[in-house]
Amino acid sequence: MIFLGKISRFKNKQVNELTINDVDLLLIQQNDRFYLIENKCGHFGLPLSNGDVKGEEIVCSHHGISFSLLTGKVVNRPYENCDMLRVFNIVEQDMGLYAEEPIN
Repeated sequence: MIFLGKISRFKNKQVNELTINDVDLLLIQQNDRFYLIENKCGHFGLPLSNGDVKGEEIVCSHHGISFSLLTGKVVNRPYENCDMLRVFNIVEQDMGLYAEEPIN
């Protein structure tokens, strides 16, 4: 597991930018749950850090494509030329957050 940081570091911040092993990530807190996704839209590879988080989705600010924070799948435009987001499992342990899978 990869240590992301203490939970208190991320509390009350909806979107946090991280870089691990040269991969840009977003750690998103929504409704007391954390999600970890690659900070790269599946459409043109633009950053999602300025996107809107709505429920369990993030909406790309560039083209309005929505992605599931749970699965990475495209929610609102499934037939457009767009890849899924990379989603990483998170474990909360001993007041810390950890990525369960290797990030590379």
